[in-house]
Amino acid sequence: NCDMDGDMENQAELEEKTRLINQVLELQNTLEDLSARVDAVKEENLKLKSENQVLGQYIENLMSASSVF
Repeated sequence: NCDMDGDMENQAELEEKTRLINQVLELQNTLEDLSARVDAVKEENLKLKSENQVLGQYIENLMSASSVF
């Protein structure tokens, strides 16, 4: 009967370890996805900053060429 209790405890430990390993793997995948998303957003942000600089320069040039401003 003691052997049966020990086997059940070992089985429960094994199931818990398996559950934790799966949870860790899932969290790693989530972290990778979030990291990739952050990189994409950073890249888009740099592109938009560059476009804003070009537009700002264009507006400045229009304003300096116009007699109204």
